[in-house]
Amino acid sequence: MLLALRDAQLAFGLTPLLDKASLTIEAGERIGLIGRNGTGKSSLLQVLAGHLQLDEGEVQRRAGLRVALVEQEPELPAASDIYTSLLARGGIDAIDDDREQAAVLTRLNAAMQRFGVDPSRAPSTASGGERKRAALALGFALEPDLLLLDEPTNHLDFAAVDTLEDAV
Repeated sequence: MLLALRDAQLAFGLTPLLDKASLTIEAGERIGLIGRNGTGKSSLLQVLAGHLQLDEGEVQRRAGLRVALVEQEPELPAASDIYTSLLARGGIDAIDDDREQAAVLTRLNAAMQRFGVDPSRAPSTASGGERKRAALALGFALEPDLLLLDEPTNHLDFAAVDTLEDAV
């Protein structure tokens, strides 16, 4: 088991999004969430990523579980260029092991090239598609145990969708 929800409850105001929900995610599984807008899909992913707390219930994570979330509308931290922004977003500068950091940087450069990301572009001027491609490149470069993709094809052109399909 990578991650499990037990009796999860989450509401915004009077609207329950999760009502005693349970879910188990095993290694190697691919899961798709389908539902109408506003039904809690993004909120569930935020809970799974550890960015949002449940009102009640429990999230169990395998010890040392590495999770990466690519949001519907990824934000890139302010920086002079996308490359530096991704280093900050992914916490890559904080990796203590020099060999591991070098491996992540190598994968990041390859993923940016594969997704057509211009690393020198200012993140503040990046379009929605450029931000999404950059966040996807980082997500894959980090090689998490669990990669959560929220509306992964939003803002992507056909070539980027093909690249994403090839990557998963």
